[in-house]
Amino acid sequence: MDVSVIILISSLLIFLYVLYVFVSDDYVLLRKNVPHEKIFDGAFITVFSGMFGARLLYVVSNYDSGFLNPLVFLLFTYFPGLMLTGGIIFSIVTLYLFTKRKKYPVGRIFDLFALAALPAIALGIGLYGLQVVSVIFLALFFVLRNIFFKKGMRDGSVAAIAILFFSFSLLVVRVVTFFKEPVKILGIEVILLLLMLIGAILFLVRYEKLLIYFPTFLSNKKQ
Repeated sequence: MDVSVIILISSLLIFLYVLYVFVSDDYVLLRKNVPHEKIFDGAFITVFSGMFGARLLYVVSNYDSGFLNPLVFLLFTYFPGLMLTGGIIFSIVTLYLFTKRKKYPVGRIFDLFALAALPAIALGIGLYGLQVVSVIFLALFFVLRNIFFKKGMRDGSVAAIAILFFSFSLLVVRVVTFFKEPVKILGIEVILLLLMLIGAILFLVRYEKLLIYFPTFLSNKKQ
């Protein structure tokens, strides 16, 4: 079995396990009568959508006529190539549509999925050799978990921070890689990462009303 497939399966199992732990004890979902099995239906739909998106955007950014063959496109275990950023974007869109259609608490479910995804991504990145980035992702998981359970922020903000950190981290990796081995840096993935980063920042500024602290900060600074 290909190493990338082993990493993908291992990350998926970690994601599902952590999601199960958090969903089982979440009082908000219990109070709103959101069935656990429906959450996991959404999880599997989101995962498959993410895998399709990861493959599709990899093919778009690394086009080869061989990918026009449906078997070559679908059998990524034999013809490797997945873009993690594409998987994240497709997962975000799919989960949003799923929760809105079911009228579930969107922000809460996004936070739970983001928390479950962080250790899974940390494992995958670590197995690919980026141990420092992996440790940072794992540390972020524990920080955001504490914020989530202490209700330090509104529902949805934990997911936005995770997306912000994910996009920023991969952008840093791309820049470092560029200086080590100069290649075309402004590709599809980098553009998507920049859009995710800007979107997450704008969401947090607006949703958490961060701008109201700015005048206070300036007045304190002048004093």
